Amino acid sequence: GSSASFNYYLLGTAICAVNGPFILSCFTLVPASWFPDSERGMAVSIGVLANQMGMVVGYLLPPLIVTEENDKSRQKMQFLICHLTLAAIAGIAFLLALFFFKSSPLDATKRAPIRARDEMESIVALKLMVTNPSFWVYGLGFALVAPIYWDMGTLLNQNMSPSGYSDGMIMIPGVLLQAVALPGMVLAGKLIDTLRIFESIIVGSLLLALCSMIVFSWAITLGKSTSNLVVITMCSICAGFAFSMVQPAMLDLVTERTQPVPHGSTCSVLYLGTMTFGGLYMVISDYMEALHFNILICSIIAMILTASLIMPLIFPHSGTSGTSKHSVHSVSVSYTDGE
Repeated sequence: GSSASFNYYLLGTAICAVNGPFILSCFTLVPASWFPDSERGMAVSIGVLANQMGMVVGYLLPPLIVTEENDKSRQKMQFLICHLTLAAIAGIAFLLALFFFKSSPLDATKRAPIRARDEMESIVALKLMVTNPSFWVYGLGFALVAPIYWDMGTLLNQNMSPSGYSDGMIMIPGVLLQAVALPGMVLAGKLIDTLRIFESIIVGSLLLALCSMIVFSWAITLGKSTSNLVVITMCSICAGFAFSMVQPAMLDLVTERTQPVPHGSTCSVLYLGTMTFGGLYMVISDYMEALHFNILICSIIAMILTASLIMPLIFPHSGTSGTSKHSVHSVSVSYTDGE
């Protein structure tokens, strides 16, 4: 029956979710192992961007395939086609990684000093993370900010639909919101690699995101009009650009500031928090009016912005890149070509 089918669906979803931490931890682990400092910012940005684009495909593809609402047998077949299509994409990615991905660059001169492969017990790594001020400011900030960007499409729909905007009108700011991720993350990676201005990128991006969300919340209250649609679209572009810049900056900075904790461990914990807060946002939004939820989002961004401004003043030398006040045993790791 339908209950059994739903249980199988939940089981399949849980199995798919198991691989998430392994993939997400690669965002910083691979750049740390492959790239020198002058290239790592762009590498992290590309990894975050690829994940974001994958989520866009995941959101857009199923509605294009599953279009039947009345004929249940036909709808079931469309769901099957949808899942087989996604499985084929995952299978192609698996084969590409299996046959073409190497553990380190073939050119030994391009290898980075190995900092992410330190041997460390999980409990020791967790202790070092939770006692590091940078983890709580930038790590918690990343976990709170990233799902806001991921859920912006839902946020647009919840705010614009009651005002009478059609699906086509809502799609305009939604598509542009995702489109600006490419220039935003590329710019963030370039600035990180050339200028190493992590804090400036974070503060500037959060300020732009906060201003955009405040204006967006105000424009929604004015009702449906062409001028308001233009304002909402501009706010979506600015917010998307800001959120896309702040993510790689925070992710790269927190993994550096929590050294000598392995990059993979830090990234896995961050994304656990990200998924948790993302789910909480969706639950809370169902029980709050759109305007009140917007105010909550603005308050969260303002809180992270304030903490990011205060952090360098209180802890000016806390966890600087490549250093730590903690002493742990670590071992160097050597690679062989094609490993």
